[in-house]
Amino acid sequence: SERRIDIIVSNPPYIPSEDIWDCEPEVSQHEPRIALDGGPDGLTAYAMLIPKAAERARIAVAVEVGIHQATPVANIMRDSNLKNILIYKDLGGIERVVIGFCD
Repeated sequence: SERRIDIIVSNPPYIPSEDIWDCEPEVSQHEPRIALDGGPDGLTAYAMLIPKAAERARIAVAVEVGIHQATPVANIMRDSNLKNILIYKDLGGIERVVIGFCD
């Protein structure tokens, strides 16, 4: 059996593929594409990461999200049997962090 992890925290790539070149040049031209590209809707990494993280986490899974992604990511967490899901806003008022708790 795999060792349990208390809390899994991730900042996966979440920018939709088509939107990368709309980012500031310091992001779009200097960051590795693999660190930015979240697939067509920006949710590809979450769909792969969260179910596996939910199986390994003992306490919680927390992820950073892009604009308008908190609700879909919370739904992925619910589908992965995480509970008591919380969404936190950043200083600009944008929903930025989603945390789901294990049993």
